[in-house]
Amino acid sequence: MPKSKNKIFCEVCDKEFAASAFMRHLTLKGESHSLLLHKFEEHRRMIESTEVSCYSCGNPAKKFRLTLNEAMADMFGIRRKSRDRCDNKVCKKSWNAGLTKDTNDVMKRIALSRMGEANPIHVIMKDESRYALWIENCKKGAAEYSDVRRGKTYDDIFGHEKSAEIKAKLSTSYSQRNKFPNAGNRHTDETKEKIAHKVSLYWSTRQGKTSKPQLEFYEFLSEALQNEEIFLEHVDGRFSIDIAIPKFKIAIEVDGDFFHVNEALGFKLSHPIQERTVKNDIRKNSYLEKLGWTVLRFWVSDIEKDKSCLLQKIINQISLMKLSQ
Repeated sequence: MPKSKNKIFCEVCDKEFAASAFMRHLTLKGESHSLLLHKFEEHRRMIESTEVSCYSCGNPAKKFRLTLNEAMADMFGIRRKSRDRCDNKVCKKSWNAGLTKDTNDVMKRIALSRMGEANPIHVIMKDESRYALWIENCKKGAAEYSDVRRGKTYDDIFGHEKSAEIKAKLSTSYSQRNKFPNAGNRHTDETKEKIAHKVSLYWSTRQGKTSKPQLEFYEFLSEALQNEEIFLEHVDGRFSIDIAIPKFKIAIEVDGDFFHVNEALGFKLSHPIQERTVKNDIRKNSYLEKLGWTVLRFWVSDIEKDKSCLLQKIINQISLMKLSQ
C-alpha cells in the first residue's frame, strides 16, 4: 500500500506520523492523548453545527455527520468534506447536465480529446488481453442483466409507482424527439462504397450464403482447372462474386431458375423477390463490368444437366483473355 503524502505532528510524542496512521496512533495511546481526541471531537461538532448553503439555489443544505477521522483531517487542512447541494432534484444535477459539445467549450474540449484514436476503446482494442477481458465482462454483464429482467414487466422490476413514472418519462421523451434525425443528410459516394464493401464482406463469409449447386460447380471447376486460381465468394468493391478467376477477371454467377427468372423453363416475373433479384443482377453486372470483369451467368438447371458444356465456355473465355493480354 502506498504511503500517505500528508504528515501530522503529534505534540505529545514529539513525532511525525502519516495522516492515514495518526488516528490509529491516538486510539492505541488512549488516555495520554485524550486531550487531542477531545479537540477533534469539538472540531467535529463545530463543523456539524455550521449552516451550509446550496451553491445552486442558496437554500440551506442538510447537515451531515462527520467521523472523528474526517474531523481530524479537516482540522489539519488535509481535506474537507462538504455538502454544497440541497436535496432539490434540480440542484442534484451534475455540472454538465444539459450541456453539449455544440453549446459548451468544456464539453467540446472533452469530446475532441476522446475522438478517433484517442477514444479509450481503441486503446483497449489494441491490447489483446484487455480486449478479451472487456468482451468477457460485456457478455457477463449482459447475461446478468438478462437473468434479472427476462420475462418481467416494469411493474415486476420497479414496482407500480416507479413503473408509472418511467413510462410517463418515456412517453414524453418519445413524443418530443425527432423521429427522423438524419432526414436530408446524405452519405458521400466514398462512404457508400465503404459501407457496401463491408456488407459484401459480411455476406460472403456468412454461413449458408453459398448454395449447394454453387459449391458443387466450384469444386468441379477447381478440379478441371487446376492450373488456375479459383475463388468462392470473391469480394470486389460492393459485390461478392459467386465464383471468380481474378487473374483473367472472369466472374461466374450461379443463378437459381425461380429467383432469377429462367423464362426457358416457364418462370415469369411475378413475385417481389424476383423483381429485387433481377434488378440486383443488372446492377451487379454493370458494376463488375466497369471494374473490368467479364460476367458469365449460368442457370442451376444447366449446371445440373451438363457441366462439361459450361466448362468449355469458361475455357474459351480464358483463351480470349490470354490472347488479349
